[in-house]
Amino acid sequence: MDKLVRVLALALMLLCAGAGIGRNARANTITQLENIDMNGPDAVSYTFFSVTTAGTFNISADGLPVYTLADPQIFLFTDDGSPGGALTGTFIATDDDSGPGSNSLIANQFLNLGNYVVAVGAHVLLENNARIDSNATSDAGTVLVSIASEQGVANLQQVPEPASFLLVGLGLLGLRFVRRRG
Repeated sequence: MDKLVRVLALALMLLCAGAGIGRNARANTITQLENIDMNGPDAVSYTFFSVTTAGTFNISADGLPVYTLADPQIFLFTDDGSPGGALTGTFIATDDDSGPGSNSLIANQFLNLGNYVVAVGAHVLLENNARIDSNATSDAGTVLVSIASEQGVANLQQVPEPASFLLVGLGLLGLRFVRRRG
C-alpha cells in the first residue's frame, strides 16, 4: 500500500510538472491565443511576459483571416507588478493597423530586461480602457499575440490553472500520508 501511495504521489507531481507548473515558454518567438469579449469586462486581453535578453522585438496581434477578431489593437506597457485589476506600468507603444490587413504590429521595439504586458482589444481601444479591461466595442473574437526577436529572448509568464494547484496539493498530501504511516 505504501508503494502504491508513493507511486501515485510521484505520478501526480510529474503530471503537474508536465502541465506547466514552474516552467515558462522560452524561445525567440512566443505566441498566445486570446479571446476578446464584446463590451465591458474581458473586452481586453493581457499577455504578460519577461525579457531575459534585451533586444529588438516585433509584437503583433493577428485576427482575420485566420482568427476571428476583425481589427485588433495592441498596447505595450511595462509590468510594474502592482496588485489589483488596473495596469499602472509605463506606456511604451500602441498600434492598430500596421500589420497585414487590419492586424496590429509594434515593429522594431527595443526592450530592456524586465516585465511587460501586451493589452489587446478590438479597434477603437483607448489607453485608459486598455489599462482597466474595458472597451466599448461591438466586436469580439480570437486573436493570436506573437512576441518575436532575432536577438532578444522573452518568457511567457504563465499563471497555473486551479486544477494544477489541486494536483500538486494531492501529491503533497499523499507524501505526508506515506510519512505518517512509516
